[in-house]
Amino acid sequence: MSQQSLAYDDVEAELRALAVTARPVIQANPQLADVVIRRLKRRRRFRIGTVGVVGGVGVAVAVAAAVLPGQGDHYAVIEPSAAMEPTVAVSESVVFSRSLEPGVQEVVIAHAVDGATHF
Repeated sequence: MSQQSLAYDDVEAELRALAVTARPVIQANPQLADVVIRRLKRRRRFRIGTVGVVGGVGVAVAVAAAVLPGQGDHYAVIEPSAAMEPTVAVSESVVFSRSLEPGVQEVVIAHAVDGATHF
């Protein structure tokens, strides 16, 4: 056990001697703290600006989605009644495409017009 403690003491003494020897060699920029603070502030401004731009784009997309419903090639209809059960449940959303031709056993939406009355 005494050999182990001597070995640790020797290593500690050697590390302390190396630290004392290396101390005058180590030099840092006197304005290092200022440089680091400036970089952190620049990063924070960039992050805040990025969040603002992404948030603005998100709001623009939400407004466009609210203002232009049914203008695209696809649109959704929420089933209001049990008329289509069991194929489509009440309150289920069904997405339709204007560009596709209907096929056998596919759900389609039809707008019947009798004069000026839409059904």
